[in-house]
Amino acid sequence: MVGKKALAALCAVAACAAGCDIPDEYLGGGEATASPVERPIVELRRETLGLEISLYRMLSQEYGVGEWKPQEEQIQTKVSAFVVCSAGYSSELYRLATAAPIPTEKWKAATARIYELAKPYGFGKPEPYIHTEGNAGILTNPRTGAELTVISHPKFLLIEIDTGCGKDNSPQGFSDWPRGTEVVPDNLRSTGRGFSLPEKWAPYDPNVVVTPPPSPAAKRSGTAAK
Repeated sequence: MVGKKALAALCAVAACAAGCDIPDEYLGGGEATASPVERPIVELRRETLGLEISLYRMLSQEYGVGEWKPQEEQIQTKVSAFVVCSAGYSSELYRLATAAPIPTEKWKAATARIYELAKPYGFGKPEPYIHTEGNAGILTNPRTGAELTVISHPKFLLIEIDTGCGKDNSPQGFSDWPRGTEVVPDNLRSTGRGFSLPEKWAPYDPNVVVTPPPSPAAKRSGTAAK
């Protein structure tokens, strides 16, 4: 059975059978109640986008998935329906682009590399989905409830990542947009939030270096040292 979040991701990309246009909020179940992160959503947005783009580059360079093409009809981001945040916080979900699928014989090695890059951001080891076509796996951040979903369908490869709950003073989410999007190269920009076309993005800055957040243990050590 395909997990509900994986089903939503498949439906967002594949031009498939009736029923794939069900909005996420009607899928039900599969939600994660997250512990808020005492950081602005802008910081989590920048980190999440930086991680997603680093995964794109790695998979193209090491596993031959080719060029990543931005979503043209579906939105590239939305307020996540799968991470339940407290009032004053929100979680954003990003799925910027698709590429060619990971060859089946390389799936295990590719997901190990994905875990290697995602682990510093707090994600655990990939857990498989059982489904009928291709391969799919999900990595969960146990502290924030954020999820990183990888779907290698026979016709495409898709990666979705939640930011986890960050401080957001906007009732509709996406506080301080487009700050944090300066890490997205121009060739991966298209529909964005889907609020208006063209979307408003921060100017691309290739000099911005995105690094993982300090671990909770490191934070405690730093506090104790003071």
